[in-house]
Amino acid sequence: MADSDNFFTLESNREISPIEAYEDIPLREPLLEVLDEEEIRERPLPLHKHCLRTFLEERRIILFSPPATGKGSLLALAIFQLFDSRRRLPQVLILESRKYLVSEMYRTLQKWGKHFTPSILQTTGESNFAVDLNTAKTAQIIVGTTGRILSMVNKRRDYFNMVEIVVIDAGGGLQRNNSYQESQRKSQYDEGPTPIEVLKRLHENVRTWWISCYRDQDFIEKICRQTRDPIILNTAFTVPVPEGMIHYKVSYRNPDEKLQKLKTLLNRSPRVQKVIYCRSDETMMDLQSELEEKWSTFILIHSMENKNLVQLLQEFKNKGFLICICASKRYIIRQIDTLDPIEVYNFDMPKKHEKYIKRIRRNGFLKCDTIFSFVSSEEDREMVSEIENSYSYRIDEFESNLN
Repeated sequence: MADSDNFFTLESNREISPIEAYEDIPLREPLLEVLDEEEIRERPLPLHKHCLRTFLEERRIILFSPPATGKGSLLALAIFQLFDSRRRLPQVLILESRKYLVSEMYRTLQKWGKHFTPSILQTTGESNFAVDLNTAKTAQIIVGTTGRILSMVNKRRDYFNMVEIVVIDAGGGLQRNNSYQESQRKSQYDEGPTPIEVLKRLHENVRTWWISCYRDQDFIEKICRQTRDPIILNTAFTVPVPEGMIHYKVSYRNPDEKLQKLKTLLNRSPRVQKVIYCRSDETMMDLQSELEEKWSTFILIHSMENKNLVQLLQEFKNKGFLICICASKRYIIRQIDTLDPIEVYNFDMPKKHEKYIKRIRRNGFLKCDTIFSFVSSEEDREMVSEIENSYSYRIDEFESNLN
């Protein structure tokens, strides 16, 4: 977006020196080639512009960045700028909080490092531990789930004596309002050695980067106690609601009325492609069974294999499907960016107003003319008010007869 800098904010406990161009650093030529291929060499992404120099010059950083702002590419640029392509031994460890984040980061590293032909190992609890541990001896970059990498380090610490860069991406595992994630956070950070305590044993000159999507004050204080005066980067990226888009709220009293109103709305524009957001896989499958008899529909579930997901999205782009039913999970939303629906339906309201804008226009890529949000509970109506206040945008009641 031409005006993306207008929506980026950064707060830091140190003075930060931004770049105006990637050549200011300067970046290595293979990385500049990828920037040319991605068509962003002339104008650095806001997160790159304000944070890349800091990542290359400082040793301990805590970065708070919301999803979909270029964090993965920022990490990849810094890693490939610093690593030694001639040394065939582990130099970089990346600990992810979720298996799907391991896959995402692996693909990001492949894209940005393709002109270096690096040796990259991805490892999770589902892969063979013995095979992965043996491969790790000569892998230059290892990306995996926290538990798997810590197990490797404890098993054969000698393999990792030359590691210089450690990335701990806690982005998905520190939400306090989720009991499962809270239990994971406690077991991972409150009981026994923390990742940084284990990894500091590797080498005294390890460059440690702490990455998180959430501003968790307890987490900040815990990490600050365990590191030497880290730099803290608080970033935010707000994309305004697209001009000319119409948004309605649709009130309902019970599930049957909700479904009937959805069907009536779908009938209003029978040939227009649509995306319907739900909160759970169960709701998605129930909706598909209700709609597939009349409309060509498909669902995007988080557990899908990537090749199947890509195939379905491509078919949707080619007008093979009319309706996409999906959940607003980060991985799914990233794939939805490739679509161009005319109408978006919040069959279930998002729990946070930040997710609202990602459903309709994440970083400006997803465009739509009309959005309908189904509201019933007081919580739904409070979210509508929060969205209106956050984006200075009015959401009117849809008054046409939907019965």
